[in-house]
Amino acid sequence: MWHLIAFRGLRRGEACGQTWSETNLDTHSLTVSSQLMQDGWEVEASDPRPTSGYRAVALDDDAVNVLTRHCERQDADR
Repeated sequence: MWHLIAFRGLRRGEACGQTWSETNLDTHSLTVSSQLMQDGWEVEASDPRPTSGYRAVALDDDAVNVLTRHCERQDADR
C-alpha cells in the first residue's frame, strides 16, 4: 500500500480499496475504480470522488515485485 502511495500517486483510500481483480501484474498496470472511505467508525467502499479518480496506473518493475511478494504472502496466510 505505502509503495503505491509513495511511488505511483494513489490516494490512501484508493490504495486501501485496491482489489487484485483490478491489478494486472503481467501488463504492469492497475485500474483505480473504487476507494475506501471512513465515516466515523465505519469504513465503506465507494467510487472515487473526482471523475478523474477513475484511471489506469502504470507500474514499474519495483512496484510489480512488491505486489508479487505481497500476493504470495497473502496466499500463504490463507
